[in-house]
Amino acid sequence: MCRKEVICKLNNKLIVRRLVSGILLLVVSVYTFYRSYVFYGVPAKFPNIMDKELKASMNGNGNALLISGITVLIIGIYFICTCNQRPYRWIENTIVFGYIFIQFFCSYLIGVTGGTLEPISKELLGLSLFIIAVGLPFKHGFKDMPFVKKGEIISKQKKENSSQEIPVISEARQLRELKKLLDDGIITQEEFNAKKKKVLGI
Repeated sequence: MCRKEVICKLNNKLIVRRLVSGILLLVVSVYTFYRSYVFYGVPAKFPNIMDKELKASMNGNGNALLISGITVLIIGIYFICTCNQRPYRWIENTIVFGYIFIQFFCSYLIGVTGGTLEPISKELLGLSLFIIAVGLPFKHGFKDMPFVKKGEIISKQKKENSSQEIPVISEARQLRELKKLLDDGIITQEEFNAKKKKVLGI
């Protein structure tokens, strides 16, 4: 097996724990949306029983879970879509710090309303963070699938650009050779025109 085939095989390797994490995150996001709906719905069902502080706390928990659910849903979809691709370090770091920031923001959001984070909200936020951590790569990436380095991206772009230039160069070279044959009288003008059209794909 040649080196290119080995690299291709590694790049297409399925990361099971990332796929499973993505699926679990989708499930958690659905349940989070449900709990958010419950928190929103309780004050609406019992408007006369609950005081303002409790209503604010319930609404705050509902907002926090809604924001968390949307974030978890996006990360889950991303994990599933990239479960067989080499990771980019900056994207993975953004996921970690972004979700931690959102957790702090959710806690702040509830604090502003004068409420407290309910146990179920804490459990869902903590569970989501744990599942995300399971789906993330290690320090140097996944096994046999390290992080994509900046140099690789640049070299890949250069390779693509050079591969696009090769046909243009070869066409120009063929036309010059044909013109030389025409000037030397080896081929006729009709033959030159026919071969020129063939080279240019006309």
